[in-house]
Amino acid sequence: MKSRTVYISILFAAASVLAGTIAIAETDQVAALEGGTPAAQPEPGAVQTPEQILAAARATVDGMEATASNVSRMLRSAREKKDAVKTVCLNDKLSQVKVGARAGADRLAVIEAAVSSGSTERLDYEKSVLDALAERNAELAVEANQCIGAEAGGSSTAANGSSELKLRIDPTIPGGNVSTPLGPVLISEPPKAASRTTPD
Repeated sequence: MKSRTVYISILFAAASVLAGTIAIAETDQVAALEGGTPAAQPEPGAVQTPEQILAAARATVDGMEATASNVSRMLRSAREKKDAVKTVCLNDKLSQVKVGARAGADRLAVIEAAVSSGSTERLDYEKSVLDALAERNAELAVEANQCIGAEAGGSSTAANGSSELKLRIDPTIPGGNVSTPLGPVLISEPPKAASRTTPD
């Protein structure tokens, strides 16, 4: 029984190492999709100097802007191909990426001001917010690459650009003029108000 427990523990350890390796590889792939290079990750628990935080923040914002540029290029390509489905998807992703990039640029300005003035109390907070924005930006880059158009998903448009609409009418719906009632119409009148006289 003890050997089985040790064997299972070894399997779990191997799975966690493999999962960590895959996560690092995915991070590098996302960086490549964004047009950047994989960022060097600081050692866990290592304290960064304000200058290192500023340099990392600048690289992060540059990567976010590169993502916006890449998604914008993909959107232009979808528009040129007149692919409405992919255009709508990419337009949504680009809007979100641009909002994130603007928010990242705002955070970078705060970090730059803090480093130049020497007041570094909020640097860790601003860095964590910027990291969260960058993570969402990377997710949006992946989602933008997954936008599929009419060609990939089955075209609803004919080759000449005309679309075809098929209409099926439920046979249980009554035909003819349905505005005339089938039976007698009952109209109820509102009760008449009685006038009330007060005794003298």
